[in-house]
Amino acid sequence: MTPRTYFDSCCHEYSTYPIEEKLLDIGFATVNGHNIMDDINYILDNYSYVSEHDIQRALWKMMAYLSDVDSGFYYHFDRNNSLATDAALLIEDLMRRFRLPGGDRRKAFLADDF
Repeated sequence: MTPRTYFDSCCHEYSTYPIEEKLLDIGFATVNGHNIMDDINYILDNYSYVSEHDIQRALWKMMAYLSDVDSGFYYHFDRNNSLATDAALLIEDLMRRFRLPGGDRRKAFLADDF
């Protein structure tokens, strides 16, 4: 998937790819040393019509999912943080729940009880 699939909340691919799958992909990439800020900066540098707010909205929706908050209430995660802070908070929340049994990507899941 392209970075916009994960972080551009206005992108068609973003709306058609399930949030849980996004989180599993991001978790796997993070465990293997990837920094999502590289993807976010790539989007901002190459797609002038994508705003930081569009990206933050995507991060907030993923944080809402991880917190079992209805996705319609994602705006509760708007704490006037910088984009980098919201990305770091997402990764922190995600890593609490992400499980990768035996390092096998096909078995990755989000734990209910971290």
